[in-house]
Amino acid sequence: MIDLYTVVPLSALRKVIAARMTEAKQTIPHFRIVADLDMDAVLAARSRFNATHSGSKVSFNDCMIKACAEALMKHPAVTSNWSATRSISITKRTSP
Repeated sequence: MIDLYTVVPLSALRKVIAARMTEAKQTIPHFRIVADLDMDAVLAARSRFNATHSGSKVSFNDCMIKACAEALMKHPAVTSNWSATRSISITKRTSP
């Protein structure tokens, strides 16, 4: 019979990573948000930029990262670390 998978022993580092990821998923609130967005204006701006700047190209992913970064700077509580007794903001704002 052909083996369908291979079991690879975990290194000590991988064991710690797996344990912490499991703990985080079990103890930290997680939620997902799904929304439909009209991205026509972003795609048009991206196309205009790419058409006028031959040395560099802006990807859709670049636009999404910029939007996420701006949203996180506007709402720093989203990146806070919460425990039973305190909240620690882990954001670092840079000059615009």
